[in-house]
Amino acid sequence: MDQNPSLKKRIIAYFDQDSVSLQMQCKKWHHFKLEPQRIPFKTLLSAHDLVNLYDSKATDRSSRFLQNYQKKYGNHGFYQVSIPVFSRDKKVFYIDLNTFGSGQSFLFTFKNGKWTHRVVSTWMS
Repeated sequence: MDQNPSLKKRIIAYFDQDSVSLQMQCKKWHHFKLEPQRIPFKTLLSAHDLVNLYDSKATDRSSRFLQNYQKKYGNHGFYQVSIPVFSRDKKVFYIDLNTFGSGQSFLFTFKNGKWTHRVVSTWMS
């Protein structure tokens, strides 16, 4: 969370009273990696895999990224999912879901025995 000031600001806005708990969660999960064999029906890419597809010298980096991505993985889309950050009582969590050129932030709340969600932020490039 410290490496991404924008994300930190959004999360603190929803969990201000739990800032110590949030910092502990982020430190705990900092090196978390999904195990691809546990999700055999999807291709899992690390942030490192995606960064390697960027060409910082390209004039149109977005188009070049998409070309590199499609060359390596085909004409399939992808989602980048953040690790959820939970409130201390585990009844609220925040998560980001991004794809190429857009994304949303969600706040999930557990109330009356079920989870509900609302979009708290949307972006497009």
